[in-house]
Amino acid sequence: MSFECFFEKATGNLPYDYQARLAEAAPWPALLEAPTGAGKTEAIVLAWLWRRRYAGDEIRKQTPRRLVYCLPMRVLVEQTEERVRRWHATAQLEEHNDGRLTLRLWTSGLGEIQRWVMQYGSHAQVLAPESLRRAVAEEARKTAALYAGK
Repeated sequence: MSFECFFEKATGNLPYDYQARLAEAAPWPALLEAPTGAGKTEAIVLAWLWRRRYAGDEIRKQTPRRLVYCLPMRVLVEQTEERVRRWHATAQLEEHNDGRLTLRLWTSGLGEIQRWVMQYGSHAQVLAPESLRRAVAEEARKTAALYAGK
């Protein structure tokens, strides 16, 4: 998925040129300066999420696993939290007639999702992405091996 598509799905708007350049920059700049109202929060958070999930291998390897976001005032922290939660609100839950649920959401990494899915054992199935399906299957095999023959 392109950064432009990712950004638009999260915000309903296309990114500014500088936001798109930031997402694809290699290496990532140490400092971002932009005027108030220029979309810095979107630039940093969404670029980081896209780089961790959708960018090519080279950019993904250069992107830190964690994003540390430092703000000088409590009100800015609260505003930033609200915006990020709104983007996560794009998560979709679909109920099926047979009682199954399908959850679609954006995440910065699959490890946390893998652990969350595995707590449901055989009552949950990963449909996509394939890398998560394989990781869950491998962990299930290891778990089953612990109990085999005992």
